[in-house]
Amino acid sequence: MREFDWIARYFRPLTLGYESALNLQDDAALISVPDGQQLVITTDTLIEGVHFLVDTAPADIARKALAVNLSDLAAMGAAPYAYSLALSIPKNTTDEWIKSYSDALHAMQNMYGCFLLGGDSIASPAGISITITAYGLVNHGAALTRSAGVAGDALYVTGTIGDGFLGLHALENHHAAPELIARYLYPHARIAIAQQLAPNIHACMDISDGLMQDLGHICAASDVGAAIGLHDVPLSDAAHDYIHQHRIPLTSLCSGGDDYELLFSAPSHARIPNAIDGVAITKIGELTSDKIMRVFDENNQLIVLDKKGYQHF
Repeated sequence: MREFDWIARYFRPLTLGYESALNLQDDAALISVPDGQQLVITTDTLIEGVHFLVDTAPADIARKALAVNLSDLAAMGAAPYAYSLALSIPKNTTDEWIKSYSDALHAMQNMYGCFLLGGDSIASPAGISITITAYGLVNHGAALTRSAGVAGDALYVTGTIGDGFLGLHALENHHAAPELIARYLYPHARIAIAQQLAPNIHACMDISDGLMQDLGHICAASDVGAAIGLHDVPLSDAAHDYIHQHRIPLTSLCSGGDDYELLFSAPSHARIPNAIDGVAITKIGELTSDKIMRVFDENNQLIVLDKKGYQHF
């Protein structure tokens, strides 16, 4: 079985019969945006050896590839609609690999309410590369952005920080840390949480390249600075145990990436809940008018970070 057989057997069912996908038989798809809404579009590429380890299971690759794109939609306050897939895989890829990959995508679709719109597949001479473009819908003018932060806003994060970074560290060093590895392999897009918070918040983005680096993006876009307390950054029990056992600096968790949690600002008077759907929401600092980013320890002493986050170049 080869490319067009794979499309017919494994990927066409992922369109769920939506007319927009044209049954994956045309060169492009058609999208009609409902009146009063805007189309939100995001694209991410995952490459073997960079975003996932060699020999990662196809189901794990599929889940992460779609989740990181849906996380971008969450950061904009959008509801997932559909996605397209560009799949570059070695010529010796088996039917079993493709089936496992498509089954995982199907499960993710059911979880987040979206469908496959189209895409491409090619033979790769150098490992696996996956590009997904996700499409979401948001009410006109209601999209969350990085540029809406205001000096004096409180800063919050959802969930816990550093689990994904530590999960990768555990995999690379063959350490037993199942909870952290699961957080690295299976990030969660905070779609429902973002939509509930949206009316009460200003700037928002998801944390993919490290808390401090992504906070820097909000500060730059909003023309503000920030002050956060390192001791206020929420960590899971598993992360606490791991960094103690392996002597990993707490500061590295703020620059490690792979969190895919929401980072957002809200007016100081806004009523932000402590948790939504069992996911904690924690205040970690505030936006400032001086356009400088500062991190303080538990004694209110300034900390100098060696690294703010992951950069490809």
